[in-house]
Order: sequence, then structure tokens, then C-alpha cells
Amino acid sequence: MLQRDFILRMIEEISKFITLVLKLKDTGEQVKAYDEIKKITEKFTGISYDSLVGNEEYKKSLGIKKDEPVAYLDAKGQFFLSAGEICLDLNKRNEAQKLFETALFFYTNAENRHQTFSFQRQVDMSKIFDYLDQLATP
Repeated sequence: MLQRDFILRMIEEISKFITLVLKLKDTGEQVKAYDEIKKITEKFTGISYDSLVGNEEYKKSLGIKKDEPVAYLDAKGQFFLSAGEICLDLNKRNEAQKLFETALFFYTNAENRHQTFSFQRQVDMSKIFDYLDQLATP
């Protein structure tokens, strides 16, 4: 019960954080949103932002637990999708690519481990593939 409460609290925190980042983005404060993303990444993933974007083996560090609820994985996917969009706005292409790949990692795990279908997840994954295609072309 305590773990479930913790995960629900984390999902709520991620949702609030995404709202904050999107609000900052809408008001033209992408640099502030980027700074917030860098500060909070470790709380959501267990590894620092710099380690995440600077490490080719970062997915091994993310360590998804078998009992993580699909909503938690989706929330993490949404977080990294938003973070990637902020990096694109700031022309940080390499960081954006890593963040989109991380979002895709969480969304894919949500689909495969829990065998669930979500329209929102499908829309987000489609956006990520589009972004990754854009980043692949110079």
C-alpha cells in the first residue's frame, strides 16, 4: 500500500511538473523550463540529467521495476517528451534526441510489459518518431 501511494504521488508530481514546463514554454521561458528539467530529472529517473544525456548506456541505468504501474511509465514518457521539445526549442539537438529516445523507452516498456493500449501513448510515440526523423536529417 505504501509503495502504491508513493507511485501515485510521483505520478502526480510528474503531472504537475509537466504542467509547469509547458506553462514556461508557452510564456517563452524555455531556458527556465530547461533548468527545471535538469534539476528534476534525477528525482524521476535516479540518474542525473548530465549522466542521462551524456551516456550511451543510459537505458541500463533507468532500471524499470517489474511492478511499476503503466501510468507511472506513461508519466515518465510524457516528462521526457516535454523535455525533448524544450531542448528542440533551444536548438540542443543531441540532448533532444536522447530525451526523445528515453521517452520512447518508457512508452515501449509500458506497452510491452503491461500489454496495454493507450491512444495518448500512440499519439505521443508518433510525435517522438517524427521528431527523431527530423533530428536524423541535418
